[in-house]
Amino acid sequence: MKLDCSIFILAFFLSVMLQGQDTVQKASNFVIPHLHYGVGLPGGDLADRFGSHFDLGVGTSVLTQKGLFFGFGFNLLFGSDVKENVLSSLLTTEGGIIGTDMQFASIFLRERGYHAYGRAGFLFKIRDLGKASGILCTGGIGVLSHRIRFVDDFDSIIQLSEPYSRGYDRLSRGVSFHQFLGYLHLSKNRLVNFVAGFEFTQGLTSNVRRYNYDQRSTDTDRRIDLLSTMKIGWLFPIALTREQRYY
Repeated sequence: MKLDCSIFILAFFLSVMLQGQDTVQKASNFVIPHLHYGVGLPGGDLADRFGSHFDLGVGTSVLTQKGLFFGFGFNLLFGSDVKENVLSSLLTTEGGIIGTDMQFASIFLRERGYHAYGRAGFLFKIRDLGKASGILCTGGIGVLSHRIRFVDDFDSIIQLSEPYSRGYDRLSRGVSFHQFLGYLHLSKNRLVNFVAGFEFTQGLTSNVRRYNYDQRSTDTDRRIDLLSTMKIGWLFPIALTREQRYY
């Protein structure tokens, strides 16, 4: 009888000890590679040269447990609406450009550029939507560059071949500032992760080429290029965890 009672008491205490011991996996930070796509409109001096644009980019950011958010990104800018007629000096009275085959050439103008930047901000977390979901607000500094690309499928226009095209492409570059406001969501099961919002960019640029062939003059003007872009991004969060064991 005493032996049975001792076994019962020992089993009881072992059960309490096993139930009282627990292991918790707690996420301290997230490393978040991402891809994003956007559609935007130009402003300032950029609106005189280009119309609407598209934005395709990649980046990596870090989100801390306290909501601090920082990282870097790289965006490609492209579009087909070019307003500035940089080829006016090459046009004939009929409105075309004669190629090397003595025929009117088929030429198209396109917008190309990039925006490389670093950023930092804060995630204002919203309860009941997950510990890493909420309103994201960031700001940053980087480099903005854009130019006019000439699409000449048959390479029939000598004036637009290298290096002569540099006198027409209006390559501009300079420091940029940008701000982002949107919603970031990291699901609890890490299967649905995205960010969506608006990005505003201000570029202080100037013409890298300095001399425009069509205008036959130097170009040293300072530009204020503005971009307003609506973006959506796909996130691939990597949780950095630490194990906490307690009794």
